[in-house]
Amino acid sequence: MKRIFGLFLLLLFFPTLLLAKGLIFAYGSSCLCRHFERSIEVKKGWKLYCYYGNPYKNADSLKIMAKLSPDIVFFPKELFSLFVHSGFTGSLIKARCVNDFLCLGLWAGSVSSDADEMLKYLFYAAKRFPCIDEADVSPRGWWLYRLSQIDYKNAYTPINSPIKGIKSGIYRYRVSGYPRKVFLALFDKRRAISSLHGIYDITYAGNVYLYPYFWRKSHSLEYLNKSVASHFNLDPEKGFFLFTGADIDTISFSVKKFKDITVWAAVTAGVLGNAVRSGIDKGEWLKENGKWVHVGTINIILFVNKKLSDSALVQSIIRITEAKSAVLQELNVESSYTPGVIATGTGTDNVIVVSGTELPKIGSAGGHTKLGELMAKAVREALFKALYNQDGLSRKSN
Repeated sequence: MKRIFGLFLLLLFFPTLLLAKGLIFAYGSSCLCRHFERSIEVKKGWKLYCYYGNPYKNADSLKIMAKLSPDIVFFPKELFSLFVHSGFTGSLIKARCVNDFLCLGLWAGSVSSDADEMLKYLFYAAKRFPCIDEADVSPRGWWLYRLSQIDYKNAYTPINSPIKGIKSGIYRYRVSGYPRKVFLALFDKRRAISSLHGIYDITYAGNVYLYPYFWRKSHSLEYLNKSVASHFNLDPEKGFFLFTGADIDTISFSVKKFKDITVWAAVTAGVLGNAVRSGIDKGEWLKENGKWVHVGTINIILFVNKKLSDSALVQSIIRITEAKSAVLQELNVESSYTPGVIATGTGTDNVIVVSGTELPKIGSAGGHTKLGELMAKAVREALFKALYNQDGLSRKSN
């Protein structure tokens, strides 16, 4: 009942919040939020959204943040590593703690010109709040579990590939001071299909996390590919990169085998901001002059040990899409644009399928084939994991 009431309030005030000069999102008690309200009264045009639920329990607060895109966030200190150090999707910059309980920071995707000044003002104002040490809940739940599973402190984390000839891992570095994370798989020349690029022979495939700061910067796909490839001294013409706003540290894997066939799926996923139902929701974006604006939200890279025909590569995208839509249906993920209908994906999903080198060549990935079955099952398992890691979604929570 509390969750339904909270969502009702969000829908009621959502239009007003969007028109605000700037938005503050605060985790806190009723007392704390009352003092926040009083403090921002002198700052015309600023609005406050208070989240009263348990911030550690699940991703409910993240769903609301994805809708509101706040400029400033007040958060419990226990989540400092998650929001600040890990380069998480909801990452904050210029973060500092008011005391041993509460911290605040600027959301990396903020476009408010007054956010820096407001951040300084609130930092000193909060120190004077009489209930600043007040905590309504104990720090236990999904957020802290998720943080404990992330190896965000190392520049490189090797990933053991179940397919011979593929070297893979997660790389972490900075661009203009902001974190960038890349899942990268390197191999000898292989045939591959990409929903962003087409069908070519390639020597690498990767999935790139773009920090929120870069979301609002319009870059062509060619520019982004060259930028990432140059960091690794790779030829941008010889590989595929997908781009996402989902945290690469939430990437999930699944291996499925039958006799001498091996399929390996690597998936990142987030559906809180732009889930769509194909055939129902309207398209708002048109790609012109090579300009690329939005980043992928469900990115799937599939590796197969067997050599595949081009037709099998094309068919594999059907298997992947069907499996993806089935997962969203089972999780009851609703469209972000049309209330009451189940999403079939997000508006920015992309896929890469990399053929193997082992013979005999497989000529079909149809729905009745063993290869099609393995592909769909690998995607299904990895996508369930990825949505839990990124958004806290699971069949139990639904």
